[in-house]
Parts: sequence; structure tokens; C-alpha cells
Amino acid sequence: MAVAYIQSIGGASGDMLLGALVDCGVPLDILRQELYRLNIDGYDLSMAEETRCEVRGTKVTVNIQDDRRRSPKELYGIVEDSSLPAEIKDLSCQVLGALFAAESHVHGESIDDLQLEEIGTLDTLVDVVGVISSLAYLDVRDVYASPLVLGSSRPPQWHNGYSVPRLLH
Repeated sequence: MAVAYIQSIGGASGDMLLGALVDCGVPLDILRQELYRLNIDGYDLSMAEETRCEVRGTKVTVNIQDDRRRSPKELYGIVEDSSLPAEIKDLSCQVLGALFAAESHVHGESIDDLQLEEIGTLDTLVDVVGVISSLAYLDVRDVYASPLVLGSSRPPQWHNGYSVPRLLH
């Protein structure tokens, strides 16, 4: 059993997490096989090695051809109707539920009434299921993360720098 630690100096997007997990040993073909179990089309994955602020990493990008916005119920349904293992389904639905709860709070709407924008696309679904499946492949059972940097400033700039996530009000 392995432990993962996320050093989130500038946030952590789904694509960033997928890239980090590929760097930790998840073959892209295995990731694709697991995502195939969702029984959906309208996306593909690409991978490239990048260097930013003198730090090298793998960038995994979810390329979406089907950018239709889905409801929370539809996204849950895709996961539940998939051929993924029960544990992956359960954890993926828990993560989606946390995202939907945050959106519900920010917009002051019930989860059933949410009109999802970015998180209603296949990109979010592929990110969530891909990360959960990759953690399972690596036999990671515990995930820890540094505190998120809050504020709206920028750290010192070198080679274009990076932005700090903005504090939600």
C-alpha cells in the first residue's frame, strides 16, 4: 500500500493530477483502458513532457469533442452504469458529490437545480475517474495534500512564474 502527497503550491487541476500520476508510473495505456470502462466517447487523452518554472512534469490533457453540459444526475449515471470496479465507482461518485456540493454552495442552488458549467463536461468526469483509477493502480490508499495557498497575489516571477489560486469570498 502506497501513500500519495500533493504539494499544491499553485492548486491542482485534474490534468495536473493525471500527469503527476503518469509520472509516478501509471502507463497512459492503462489509464485509457480504465477510462474505456465508462462506456462513453467524445474525448481522448494526449500526453506531453513540459517544463515550467524550471520544473519538469508530464502534462496529460483531456481533449473533449463532446462539450455538452450534463447534470449531476447524468454524470452519476455514467459512473454507475459503467463497468468500473465498485470501489472506483463509489470513490468517483464521492468526489463528484463533493464538487457538486461546492458548486451548490457557491451558487446558492440545490444540487438537483444546478446548471453545471465547466464541471458538467466529460473533462471533469474523465479527470475524476482517471485520478481515482490511477491511485488504485498504484495501490494508493491514503492521499495527503499541503494546504492550498489562498489569496490573489503572484509569487516572485521567474520564467513567467505561476499564479496563486484566488480566495473565494
